[in-house]
Amino acid sequence: MKSIGVPLLVNPSLPEDEATVLQKILASYQSTAYLRVGDQVLDLAVQQDVDQLRDADGQMVQIVADGGADAGELLTAVHSELVKRKCCY
Repeated sequence: MKSIGVPLLVNPSLPEDEATVLQKILASYQSTAYLRVGDQVLDLAVQQDVDQLRDADGQMVQIVADGGADAGELLTAVHSELVKRKCCY
C-alpha cells in the first residue's frame, strides 16, 4: 500500500464528470485507489464520492493506492489529476 497526504485547496474546482476521468485512470492500472478524508473513504469511481471533495476544502486528504506493483504509479497519476484540477498542490 502506498499513500500520500495533501491538503485540499479552498473551493476546489472539480468538473461534474471528474469521476469518469478518474475511472479511466484507474482502468489503466492493476492496483486500486481511493481517497480518505478524515474517517470517510471516498471511491474515486463514484461521482457522489468525488463531489464530496467540494465540501472538504482545506482539509487533509490521503490518496491511497493498493494491490499491485504499479500502486506508486497509480498514486502519482491520481495526484497529478487532482493537481491539474487545482484541488491540491
